[in-house]
Parts: sequence; C-alpha cells; structure tokens
Amino acid sequence: MPFALDLEDFHSAEQDPSPEADLSHAIITELERRLLPRATFLTGGSEPISHAYAETYGVHVETIHNTFPLPPTPPRVASNSSGQLRLFWFSQVIGLQRGLEDAIRAMGAASLIGELHLLGHDTSENIDALTKFSKKQAPQLKLVHHQPVSPEQIAPLARQFDVGLSLEPGFSRNNRLALSNKSFTYMLAGLALAFTDTEGQRPLALDIGPEALLFKPGDTAVFAAGLRRWAEQPDTLLAAKKAAWAAAARR
Repeated sequence: MPFALDLEDFHSAEQDPSPEADLSHAIITELERRLLPRATFLTGGSEPISHAYAETYGVHVETIHNTFPLPPTPPRVASNSSGQLRLFWFSQVIGLQRGLEDAIRAMGAASLIGELHLLGHDTSENIDALTKFSKKQAPQLKLVHHQPVSPEQIAPLARQFDVGLSLEPGFSRNNRLALSNKSFTYMLAGLALAFTDTEGQRPLALDIGPEALLFKPGDTAVFAAGLRRWAEQPDTLLAAKKAAWAAAARR
C-alpha cells in the first residue's frame, strides 16, 4: 500500500544522550532505514532536516514549513515608545531549559522593565520556577501566564506584544535542525523576532533581514544588546515588526 511520511523532526536525534535515549534512537534509526526508502513521498519541517535525512538514508525529502494562512486583515504594526518590552513565547507545555532562562537573563542584563508572556500548559510547576528565577535575574520583569487557546487564536492573541521568542537552545541534533511553528506565528502577528542562531532557524532569520535579532544560544550579551536597542530606539523595534510581517506576506 502506498504511504507518505511527514518528518517534522530528525527523530533519531531528538533526545539528550543517555542509555535510554541511545536505545530509542537506535530503534528509530532501524525503522527509518527500513521504511523511508519505501515511501511514495517524504516531507520535512526544515531544509536542514530534509538534508539530514537525504544524507543519512539517500532519500529525497521535500521541505514544507509548518505555516498558517495569512490573516484576513494584516496586523496593526504599532510603535512602542514606553521603553518597556512585551515578550511572547508559546508551546503546548511551558518547560525549563528551552531558552526562557536566557530571555530572563538578557532582560536583567539590559536592566529593562518589561513583561514575559507565556502561553501553554504548566504541568510541572515550571511557572513558579521561572518566576523565582526572574526575581533574582531580572527583578523588573513581570511573568504572565496565559492558558492554552486554539491554534487559530494564537496569532491574534500575539498581536498585543512586541517581540516573539524563538529560542531553540540546540541541546540535540534535532533541536539544532528544527524550525518550529513559533517563528511563523510571530510573523503573522507582526512581532519583532529574536532567534537563536541554529541551523534550522538561521535561514529564516536571514530571510527576514537585518531587523531580526540573531544570536548564539546562551549569548546573553548579544541578546541583551538587541533587546536594549529595541527598547531604547522605538524606530528599530517598529522596523523589526514591519520586516517580520513583510516576510510573512512575501513567503
């Protein structure tokens, strides 16, 4: 029977190294070795993921980004001259070690007043942990938790904020290759984008242009400098928002 597979991740390298992860990756590798060459067609979530599968198994993978339709009306891209940035991040589950600590450190290093809005389930009391961390690292930063909404509601909700955070830490090969739907949602909302410089995210950041903030995972100094520029120079923040929306409309 003909079948197709959507390879949103590089599944044989998703986890941190450990005996359990190594066994899981070995099983997945064997399954992929047997199945992928037999597929009628394959799609991948980013160009680096597609290339990784092609190099590993000698198969062709067509890249299809995890994007959404343009909204019926464009976002009202507005300036923010208050000097207080409103940062936004979302996922199904709010977790630690996913780049949020870097955002908190950067806001603290830049001595900025602002808000970090988090959308998603909090299943492990991570909001409390992040709040305690923020009080030490960035006492002028307020954390706000939003309960999950339907996927089509995320971009309209995000329009009220300034900066979308795409902070893949690069803890595994897959994490370095992946390009999540966060970035495209931020673009639809007309937010300025802050990207960690990973293989998966770099092409999109460069496509948006120099207005996007791109920095190495864990580089607090560069992250902080970019946020400070947006807070202190509202025209640069407005330009970053416009560039993100222009890229969404163009792509």
